[in-house]
Amino acid sequence: MENMPEDIEMSNTQDDQNNIPGLAKVQDQFIEEPYTPIKALSTFNYDWRLKARVTKKGEIRRWKNQRNEGYLLSIELMDKHGTQIQATFFKDACDKFEPIIHEGRIYLFSNGTVKLSNQRYTSIKNDFCLVFDKQGEIVEIPEDESIKYKGFSFLNMLEIKALDKTRAIDVIGVVCAVEPIN
Repeated sequence: MENMPEDIEMSNTQDDQNNIPGLAKVQDQFIEEPYTPIKALSTFNYDWRLKARVTKKGEIRRWKNQRNEGYLLSIELMDKHGTQIQATFFKDACDKFEPIIHEGRIYLFSNGTVKLSNQRYTSIKNDFCLVFDKQGEIVEIPEDESIKYKGFSFLNMLEIKALDKTRAIDVIGVVCAVEPIN
């Protein structure tokens, strides 16, 4: 075609018709959009955007203490690097996001708060967790097979003895015999 810049290519090939989420095509090269890896999060991060799969969606739990009461939803996320993090939604955020979050699907997450994780309430090995309020942004995006469906952080039996008894952990083993408890 005449009068067309050299760097613009008109084509109807199969590659041009593919819509690949998370990628932008620039002069026949695919460049990944800038998503923050979970392992790069810290309490100093304010402007981040995660692309992650919901690997576990818990039930809504009610809580009450001397000062307040409410309810929350916890989910577990995994990015393409296999790094996991827990995210929690309290009250209004729970009402807003619980209906749209589904286990196994992939979302873009942003506008949450990165906090130090309380290891008593999670089996995920991450020093940080995410907390979302109703100002958070969560958008479902198409499937991405590069993000696994499940993640585990297994411990051996010797490591278990040294842990707080209330901590959740991942263990795998083989049952050799079943006997009544005395």
